[in-house]
Amino acid sequence: MQKYRIVHLSDLHITARDSDPRYEVSLPHKKLRGMNDAFQFLLRTPQLQLADHIIITGDITDKGEVQAWKKFWKYLQSANLEHKTSFVIGNHDICELGRVNFYLSKKEKNRRIGHARTRLKRRLTSIGHTYNYPWVRLLREDIAIFGVDSNNAGNLTDASNALGEIGQRQLSKFARLLKAYKDIPVKIVALHHSPNLPETAKRVEHKSWLQKKYTRYTHQIPQGDRRSLRLLCEAHGVQRIIHGHLHEYDDRTLNVRITGVPSSTQPSFASGASELMFNEYNITKSPNDVYRVRNVQHSLPYGANIQPAGFWDWICEVTLLNLSRFKV
Repeated sequence: MQKYRIVHLSDLHITARDSDPRYEVSLPHKKLRGMNDAFQFLLRTPQLQLADHIIITGDITDKGEVQAWKKFWKYLQSANLEHKTSFVIGNHDICELGRVNFYLSKKEKNRRIGHARTRLKRRLTSIGHTYNYPWVRLLREDIAIFGVDSNNAGNLTDASNALGEIGQRQLSKFARLLKAYKDIPVKIVALHHSPNLPETAKRVEHKSWLQKKYTRYTHQIPQGDRRSLRLLCEAHGVQRIIHGHLHEYDDRTLNVRITGVPSSTQPSFASGASELMFNEYNITKSPNDVYRVRNVQHSLPYGANIQPAGFWDWICEVTLLNLSRFKV
């Protein structure tokens, strides 16, 4: 049977305007720009054009604006790839970035969560999608991909925006879906957060004890949820759990093989040159009906200037913005 190729992108951080910087916490002149152009560049590459399917594991938009969602879908349509692209949402897609309230009453928290969910549903509707998790998509008669929403912790302030949570109700539905598709040989589960943050994660390994605790708390799915997810996947023969969120590679086995990828629109300079990185999964079937999912890492040269603006550029930008407020 012919090889099937799935390309895995993540953490695009598409912005409402092409010139907008990414929200990620940093000094104003260090915020990354150019993610929209980088995504369009990737969509034109042979690796994506010739892929059988594309899966994007969350943080598709930077702040969840309806304009950013529409741009994301417009880019896919322009590249004629929308029909073979699936995605799950990330914490940046359902958030209230800019709020720093450290304490909310239970009533107020539930109200805001409901409001954020309603807003997300409206914005997904604007590109012809619905909010319906968990979901399953049969890519071929022998390949199925499952989508799980790991963003149910509220994500209501800047301090808690990266929190992950699946919830027992969704896990129960996920178990029923896995049972319904038990005869599909190749099953891949996609979500945004890591189902277990590795000890060697760059986000935590060089930090103090307290910083490590906080980073794990704000980037990892609660223990009960992540254990349940992994055990369900193991029991139903899932070949791969794929995720994003950490902006770094992660490939290991813990009950089931777990693979995470960096931000696909953030260039890496590990080789000394600017490169955009993403994963590909090659699914093959041997003559004795054994399926294999082989992992291929791609690093594509990317010459465009997507680096943060320099400090002097930021000073000029702020000065011009303030001057523009005065009438001559």
